[in-house]
Amino acid sequence: NYKKSPRSQVVLINSAVCYFRLGNFKKALKILDRINSSGSLYWQAQIRAKQNLNQLASKINIQLSKNYPGSHLAPEALYNAAKLFEIDKKLDEAVKIYEELIKKYPSTKFAEEASWNLGWIYYKEGRYKEAHKTFLGFINSASTFNSTRSEYWLARTLEKLDNKHEADLIYRRLSSRFFPSYYPFLAQVKSNHNDRSKIKNEVLEINKANSERKAKAELLIELGILDDAKLEIRQIRKHANSVSDFINLSILYGKSNDFYNAINVVRGINHPDALRLSYPQGYSEIVEKYSQLYGVDKNIIFSIMREESRYQTDVVSPAKAIGLMQLIPNTGKVTAKELGIKDYNKKKLYDPDTNIRLGSYYFKKVLDEFDGNVFFALGGYNAGPHRIHEWKKRFPGLNMDEFVEEIPFRETRNYIRRVLRSYGAYKAIYGEDKIM
Repeated sequence: NYKKSPRSQVVLINSAVCYFRLGNFKKALKILDRINSSGSLYWQAQIRAKQNLNQLASKINIQLSKNYPGSHLAPEALYNAAKLFEIDKKLDEAVKIYEELIKKYPSTKFAEEASWNLGWIYYKEGRYKEAHKTFLGFINSASTFNSTRSEYWLARTLEKLDNKHEADLIYRRLSSRFFPSYYPFLAQVKSNHNDRSKIKNEVLEINKANSERKAKAELLIELGILDDAKLEIRQIRKHANSVSDFINLSILYGKSNDFYNAINVVRGINHPDALRLSYPQGYSEIVEKYSQLYGVDKNIIFSIMREESRYQTDVVSPAKAIGLMQLIPNTGKVTAKELGIKDYNKKKLYDPDTNIRLGSYYFKKVLDEFDGNVFFALGGYNAGPHRIHEWKKRFPGLNMDEFVEEIPFRETRNYIRRVLRSYGAYKAIYGEDKIM
C-alpha cells in the first residue's frame, strides 16, 4: 500500500530524478519502470532524450499525452515530442504534433511556442510567405522575447523575399527597442546601428549630505574596510524608497566590489543610470590585464562573468563549475597546467585573478578552435567544443543566427542569447562604435 500511495510515488520519482542528474540512467529507469504516472513517463522521456534516443523519447512523450491528457505535463510532453522530431529533421511529424498541441491546449505557453516553431519550420523549408504570416502574428505578443524574436525573423524572411528595404527598416526599428536584448542586438549587427539614446554618459554621484551612513560607507570603502562598509550599505538598503536611493545603493555596492547586489538593486528600474549600473565592469583591472594578454575582447569577459556568476566569486553551479567565469575544476586543472601554474589547486578558482586568467585563456583557446567565431565559441564554452563540432555537422551551411535557433540544448541556446545580449549592452554603454 505504501508503494502505491501518491506520496510514495512522488518520493520514488524524486529519487529517480536524483539518479538521473547524477548520470545513473540505469538506476533511474529501474525506479521509474515501477510507477504508473504521468511524472514517471515524463522523466523516462527526459532520460531517453539525454541518451540521444530521440525516437523512443518522442514515443514516450506521445504516450504520456494519450494516457494522461488532463495532466499538467501533457502539453509539455507533446511539445517535447514535436521538438525531438524537428531536431531529427522529421518535419512532417513535428508539424502534425505541434498542430495537435495548439488544438488541444491553446491557452498554454507551449501552444504559443509551438505556433512560433511552425513559422520556423516554414522558414527552414523555404516557405517564406507562410513564415512571414506566422511571424507577423507574434509582433504584438505579450512576451517581449517572442515579440522581438518574431520581428527579427520577420525581417530575415523579408530578406529572403527580396524585400531588403522593408527588412532594413525593421532592423533599425528593432535595434532601438527593448534594449538590451538578444534580437535587438542581432538587428544592430545587421543594420550597424548602435543606439545609445537610452544611455547617459555619467552616472549620478552620491550626495553625501543626504545620509551619514552613506558618508560613512564611502569612507570605509576608501579605507578598504569593505566588510564594515557592507554593513552600513545593508542598513541604507532597509530605508531605500526612491529611484535615487537605489541608484546610489548600486554605486556603493559597485565600489565595494559587491557587483551581484549592484545589479540586483536596480533591476526593473527604468532609468538610464540604472541601465548602466546593471552592467558593471567588475574586476576591470584584472580583466584588462588578461584580455590584452590573451587577445580577447574584454566585453566578452565582462558578459560571461555577468551571465555565468553575476560576479560572485564563491558561486558553485549544480555541475560543480566554480567562481566568476564558472570553470569546471578539471578544465581549470588542465588550463593551469598549460599556463605553467605550478601551485594550482581547485580552491584557486575562488580567487578572482586566477579565475579570470584561466577563464580568459580557455575562452580564447575555444575561440581559436572556431576561427574567431564568437557564436561557436560561446556555445563551446557552455556545452563543450565537441558539441559544437557535432552540431555543425548536423546543421551545415547555416548563418549564425539560424544556427543558434537550431541548437538542441535549450540551456546552450539561451546561454548564447544572454551573453550576446550583455555583450551588446557593454559595447553600447561603454562607448564602442563597432558592434561585432
